[in-house]
Amino acid sequence: MRPRGPEELGKALANMNSEILRQDADTYATAVCGIVDPENEIGWLVCAGHPDPLLLEDGQVAEVNVPRAFPLGWFEDATYEPQPFPFRPGSRLFIFSDGLSDCYDRSGRQLGSEGVARLLAHCSGQPLQTIPSLIELALRLRENEPALLDDISLLALEPGIADKQAP
Repeated sequence: MRPRGPEELGKALANMNSEILRQDADTYATAVCGIVDPENEIGWLVCAGHPDPLLLEDGQVAEVNVPRAFPLGWFEDATYEPQPFPFRPGSRLFIFSDGLSDCYDRSGRQLGSEGVARLLAHCSGQPLQTIPSLIELALRLRENEPALLDDISLLALEPGIADKQAP
């Protein structure tokens, strides 16, 4: 099911929550789900136990502050209410796993969401497709051990990027 609006997005997450609970297993999932409407310069997000996404606009990175929802599979009566955020041309939305914000440097300091925001701000003038490599390089230069301690994922969205890359 592909949600066509914020109401359907909230219902889809509630359905996934119920499905996980019906499995009768000790299972849960964190998630960030959203819908973007670049033509109207708006998006909607739900954060279910996941780090807050970051929005890059005019060289500044800030958290997209949406109310926190419980992870999927914790409570039957959990609600998932999508919240709007501005998604203007030239902005970039970054969704990342806690594996990125939980990275430590050689002195034992955690990167945190603020550190992720700083790394992304330094990448603000770079083409979107080069950002993962730049983040990986920065992590390898600061990391405590050669192997990463947790999985890392990073999703970047930019309005109109598909149009820019089309032949």
